[in-house]
Amino acid sequence: MDNRADLRVNMDEEERYFVRFPCSDNIWFKLFLNAEDEQNSHVELLSKTRGNIYCNKAGWRSWYGGERTDFNINSEWQCEDDGKFMILEVVKTSDYVALKNRGNTLYTKEFGSRDGNCYKRTERLTTKCGNMKAPSLLPFLPQKKKQQKKQQKKQQKKQQKKQ
Repeated sequence: MDNRADLRVNMDEEERYFVRFPCSDNIWFKLFLNAEDEQNSHVELLSKTRGNIYCNKAGWRSWYGGERTDFNINSEWQCEDDGKFMILEVVKTSDYVALKNRGNTLYTKEFGSRDGNCYKRTERLTTKCGNMKAPSLLPFLPQKKKQQKKQQKKQQKKQQKKQ
């Protein structure tokens, strides 16, 4: 199964993307962070324990015109309260990209002078998901900080009403 999304985005200096996966060991996902006319970078998860970050026009340009950094994830992923799904949060700035799950940092790559386009702001987001059967595999739409704060306030009000 091959699921894709292609979205135009307009983010502030801090980009946040949320990806929902089935709570399983078998995940594969690629998030392309693009400029209007070329790829800036991508984040790829090959499993819950390994992945890579690609920076276009980086290093020796020996891997598809850029450089790939392979990484391992040693932290345990946590499923959501429903036990069916887990959520990956991708936080990107001009200085770094971080992968998080339920507030725990799984991996962080800080950008240096040889990291090519990785520092550039994302204008177009493309995803690719494979080997997953759940219907809602595509990432949640990116949200600006104000929208996130509104949602947090709504959730807090709901919790207060319950008490």
